[in-house]
Amino acid sequence: MNSNPSIGLFAFSLGAGWVVSLLFVAWGKITRKFFLMNAAFAAFFAGTGGWLLWRGGAEAYGPLGAGAAFALLLAALLFLPDGAARAGLWLASAVSLAGIALATKAVWPALSIASGGIAMGTVLSAMILGHWYLAGPGLSFDLLVRASKVFLGSLVARLVLVLVVLAVYRDLGTLGGVVSNSSTAVFLSGVLWTRLVAGLAAPIVFAWMVWQCARIKSNQSATGILYATIVFVLVGEALAQYYRAQTGVPV
Repeated sequence: MNSNPSIGLFAFSLGAGWVVSLLFVAWGKITRKFFLMNAAFAAFFAGTGGWLLWRGGAEAYGPLGAGAAFALLLAALLFLPDGAARAGLWLASAVSLAGIALATKAVWPALSIASGGIAMGTVLSAMILGHWYLAGPGLSFDLLVRASKVFLGSLVARLVLVLVVLAVYRDLGTLGGVVSNSSTAVFLSGVLWTRLVAGLAAPIVFAWMVWQCARIKSNQSATGILYATIVFVLVGEALAQYYRAQTGVPV
């Protein structure tokens, strides 16, 4: 697989998942600047990913549609009433996910990449939310509790999907490196194990810790854990993309 589409799909899914994560933040309990900042980051990654997909020869309709939807969302957040801004958020989320489907053109890869993007997006928006309490000391901790639960749920769903995909593709044997004695098979087995343990199992434990910290209103501890968790999630999804590029199995 060409590197441009692989990296582009990774960046595009991150932007898509980031904007989807904002759907779970209670509107009206936090300033619109929070949504604007997150949407701007999401638009940057989605736009970069879309450009790389286009450069790599992938279908351009998805990235173009997502770019237009993100532009409308940012304009709505800057200039329009809450109703229009919320509608723009839903539109950008839907069009971005549709863009992933158009880029992959297959059910399991689309589900895998979209769920991975949502996992990345939820941890990033939760981290920014944790910082937001420094600027808004009166902010309800229900927001951080909810964000941590959404992040935890996204990781559990991601793990379940990965296991289903491995079963559907009959690729469970690579967990033990028993499909072949070749060095390539052993290496890919290591990639898959690292993806599962460091990219999913460890973040699930960390997400549970973040949830517990949020419940006792310790946002600084929660945010610190989220910093470390971001690295694990991003590396895990990058390994998943690499494994898919090498084997065709969308973990």
